[in-house]
Amino acid sequence: YTPYMATLVHMDAGDYLEKLGYDLQLVDAYAEDVNLDEAGQCEGLKNGDYDALATTLDATRKCGEGVVMAIPVGQSAGNDKIIVKSGVETWNDVFEHAVAYTDASVSQYMACFASHAANQPIRQGVPFGDAAEAVDAFINSGAEQNIQSVVAWEPEATRALQTVPGSKVILSSKNVRILWDVVEFSRDRIAADRAPFAAFTQAYYQALQDLTRDPDTAFGRITAWQDREGSAAGLVTSTDLAAF
Repeated sequence: YTPYMATLVHMDAGDYLEKLGYDLQLVDAYAEDVNLDEAGQCEGLKNGDYDALATTLDATRKCGEGVVMAIPVGQSAGNDKIIVKSGVETWNDVFEHAVAYTDASVSQYMACFASHAANQPIRQGVPFGDAAEAVDAFINSGAEQNIQSVVAWEPEATRALQTVPGSKVILSSKNVRILWDVVEFSRDRIAADRAPFAAFTQAYYQALQDLTRDPDTAFGRITAWQDREGSAAGLVTSTDLAAF
């Protein structure tokens, strides 16, 4: 989730929202005790289990009319990756073999972007219903399918890297700003009471401004926050100050 999650974490670490009279509780959707996929995250936001959702821009469409895009982050967290097996070194290598991706998703868009940038058509695109299925095919592919690359998002991307020896990331959405992350609000919650969402937006941008102006102090707050009881420490995936 680094670097954009750092702003939300800094917002909590510096009690920015609390100073405006509200309590911020960050939840790691992929933590074992939560374990919400993208559909579950959308449903949780729409039915009121959560007030806001930090996600990718395409999820705004998938979540439907029950949510509204509130804060455009303007960058990607790097959760989306093209992963290749050992021996695949060039884009020619990638597109000479089968490419697995999730149909009608960010991963398909990323595969098309890479294909266009490399001036190589996707000769053997293999669409799947979700990222887990695509990664399973990448892991288990034999000579017949010959899937040498997969486009997936976290946590499935990490599973692919950990399971297939010698596999590596050839392109990440963190390296090329082709995908945007956003913070979404529940449309019904806003209609009922706009005040907490206005406060959230104010606190977010103040936290971002302070993070930009004084990253050393902000990083100190974030480091201390990770040791705070109840903090979702898994949201910070880097200890490198430059990443923030």
